[in-house]
Amino acid sequence: MKIRKWNDNWKFWSGGDSFALVWGIPESAVDVTLPHDAMALETPYEDCPNGTNTGYVKGALYTYVKRFYAPSSAYAGKDVIVRFEGIYEKSSIYVNEQLVGSCNYGYSVVDVNITGALRLDAENEIRVIVRNGAMPNSRWYSGGGIYKDVYMLIGEKVHIAPYGVRINTLTLDDDSAEILVKTRIENKDNSRLMASLETRIYDPSGKVVASVKVPAHLMPLESREIVQRITVTDPSPWSEDTPDLYKCVSVITSDDFCATEKDIIMDSSEESFGIRTMSLDKVHGLRVNGKTVKLRGACIHHDSGLIGAATYDSVMYRQVRKMKEAGFNALRIAHNPAAPALLRACDKLGVYVMDEFVDMWTRNKTDYDYSMSFETDWKKDLKSMIMKDYNHPSVIMYSIGNEIPEIGTDIGTRIGTEMNAYVKELDDSRYTTAGINGVFAAGDKVGEIMQDIMSAACAKKEQKSAKDVEGIEAEAEVEIEVETEVEIEAETEAKRDVEIEKESGTQENTDSKADNNAEGNAEENADENVDGNADGNVNDFMTVMDAHMDEIVNHKAVSQRLDNACTFLDIAGYNYMTARYEKDYVNNPDRIIVGSETYPPQIARNWAEIEKYSTVIGDFTWTGWDYIGEAGIGIPAYKFGEGGFGASYPCRLSYVGDFDITGFRRPVSYYRQIVFGLRKAPYIAVQDPHHYGEKIITTPWVMSDAISSWTWDIPRGSGVIVEVYSAGDEAELILNGKSLGRKASGKKEGYRTLFDITYEEGELEAISYENGKEIGRMSLVTAGEASKIEVVREQNDYKENCNNAVGNGSINIKTIDKAMEKEASCDNSDSYENMEIVYLNISLCDEVGNVNTESDTDIHVSLSDNLELMGFGSADPRDVTNYKTSDTKTFNGRCQLIVRRLDNNNKGIVTLKADELLTEYEII
Repeated sequence: MKIRKWNDNWKFWSGGDSFALVWGIPESAVDVTLPHDAMALETPYEDCPNGTNTGYVKGALYTYVKRFYAPSSAYAGKDVIVRFEGIYEKSSIYVNEQLVGSCNYGYSVVDVNITGALRLDAENEIRVIVRNGAMPNSRWYSGGGIYKDVYMLIGEKVHIAPYGVRINTLTLDDDSAEILVKTRIENKDNSRLMASLETRIYDPSGKVVASVKVPAHLMPLESREIVQRITVTDPSPWSEDTPDLYKCVSVITSDDFCATEKDIIMDSSEESFGIRTMSLDKVHGLRVNGKTVKLRGACIHHDSGLIGAATYDSVMYRQVRKMKEAGFNALRIAHNPAAPALLRACDKLGVYVMDEFVDMWTRNKTDYDYSMSFETDWKKDLKSMIMKDYNHPSVIMYSIGNEIPEIGTDIGTRIGTEMNAYVKELDDSRYTTAGINGVFAAGDKVGEIMQDIMSAACAKKEQKSAKDVEGIEAEAEVEIEVETEVEIEAETEAKRDVEIEKESGTQENTDSKADNNAEGNAEENADENVDGNADGNVNDFMTVMDAHMDEIVNHKAVSQRLDNACTFLDIAGYNYMTARYEKDYVNNPDRIIVGSETYPPQIARNWAEIEKYSTVIGDFTWTGWDYIGEAGIGIPAYKFGEGGFGASYPCRLSYVGDFDITGFRRPVSYYRQIVFGLRKAPYIAVQDPHHYGEKIITTPWVMSDAISSWTWDIPRGSGVIVEVYSAGDEAELILNGKSLGRKASGKKEGYRTLFDITYEEGELEAISYENGKEIGRMSLVTAGEASKIEVVREQNDYKENCNNAVGNGSINIKTIDKAMEKEASCDNSDSYENMEIVYLNISLCDEVGNVNTESDTDIHVSLSDNLELMGFGSADPRDVTNYKTSDTKTFNGRCQLIVRRLDNNNKGIVTLKADELLTEYEII
């Protein structure tokens, strides 16, 4: 079928009367080009019904309308389909006021056949009504509206079905690969089809390396799948190291014996694919093309940062490229099917994908989520994901759900078994998994688990108290004879003073105190609140869970539910259950495990376990990239409500992620790279000295509040905690040429060493040593006063072309001869199709270009008419300014501007103003 993007010339408006008898277009309607995120137009507000889920951004009722002319010359006798890659959510699609399709799930690809509703040689109207106003319906920022690409597909009565070509590698060795190609041909004509199907394979250089032609004789109104086994010699396998992509071209030609010179082309299709095999066993773990692979993974949500949820190929490519450069080789798309644009990027760059179906089955996680439609819709939506994914070599496993509370119950086991069987029916070449949270899966056993855990904690505390009392009494008996009453009173006062100093945080920091993470605080608070039952607010419950997670996930009740869930999965996905790796390696030696969701600060522990056990195939951190919504869970705070589990407005971003929302790498990203063994040079991060000695409020996703800066507006001599991440067995810190000492580092120390020093402007340098030999160094310098606005344009190496833009589409082969000449049918008539999206990273710098992280200020941007503002903002998790406006404020000295070039032939002008600073930047 011919396929082209259909993103131009849509009208959009928000709100309206659902019972309107006359469907018109209100004066308030605006022209939009898809993809379009309607929620991104809303400004966060405190009383939003979505609350922290979406970062205080509301949803609404949206309407999109497109009018188009349908000439008989182009549409008569044709099959016409409109493909929506993503509409959030609960959409109804009408053509000329007739319902032609609908979809409740906001992440499914929807193909709507509009043939019967078309008016030939007349104007037609397609109207999409999107109901996103029932709130809350998502646990994170979903976006709203038609936020992905739309395509029109036009085919003859005889054509290759949409997603009708499926390609799989059967065998692979050094000199050959056997490829299985299944092609579904549809004959919607009332006469017999006498045709042939020719399939040609093109290698990454464009050379034909295999060709097979077979008869394709179909009865009237018949749909048939034709199977071809094709051998490719000297194959170039697809993997993370060699992401080589082949093309499969399928052509239907008529066996019309009246044709004299050339066969008549009836339809054609082109698919991109990779030659690769996979295997899974307890000895070798996961193998790709015969080589064992450990997944260095990250979970990501689907939003595009400051742009919102609108999805673009070049934006997805940028994100995947940055993450791979930082050391990741795998992504878990959480908790919904991946955008085709993201999968194309992973195919090109060599990144493995765990594509996830849903966040819930039959039990709600928010009031109006997909659980309301799950029982009736799961099959068609799961099929939509698998058909979309099938030819993408990057996709290696399907997750059928995330943290499903009922997954280990009898009903949950039945549902999971049915889903797994349906996946295998559609695609038996990939593995299945699910992200299982042991606590959630325990379901009605949670009370029993918490009772056992907290009772044990109480007993432990009582035992400790008894020992302390015995020690005090014994000491008193020895010393009572020599102590006077005055001396005893003085000692008591002194001890009380020490305790007061400890509570106020004014005592001198030691290394253990300097480690501002939640582990010690959480355990102390949890034990103090233990009362033998699981009552209390959510924050208390989460605190107890964090402090005793290892005990909880190893509880017998969790084991029982986990055993049930693992009966229908190829791979057991463990969310926050690292403590079970060793236990299940021994007790369940045939269970293949992946850390489907893990805490970022625990990567050193996790990776050591993964390297130790062959049955544990990888780790997926939560998360690889910060996102809008689930606001505050990663914000370190010093007052309740400013971050963590108690986060409230104006918290907007989650603030977890190796990358912040603008794509700037955070310290934990470099830490992880060192743990993976991919970086030798050390990395320096500095905890916020403005809160030196204060007790930090964190969650398990937070390592500390450190940033990589030695520019602080504090007095000389103030206390500072410096974190040095080091692969070597020893790390040295040097300030202005003076060594502050060496400390143990490397694997035994968790690759993270802390130095408690005093602040002094200048240069701070860290050196990493292995066996006494330097293996790398890094330095930070104090920036001077911010005196200029520096703009750096990100390199855009995304090579977009027609076929890549369309992805799993078709081409129109006009002739079939020895050269197999072909002409792409993608009609890229959309005016924005080839307009470049430009990322400008903006910094407040001193005269020599050092970023001043302490000089945040408001910035205003003005653009020339040939530039469109797509996003303007910073990584500040508490900034509630709308990203579509021309004003923002820097965060740690930085912000970002994203624009689209409306005219690639002429330069665009960006003008930035901040207080007395002014700069003009040309986009050429």
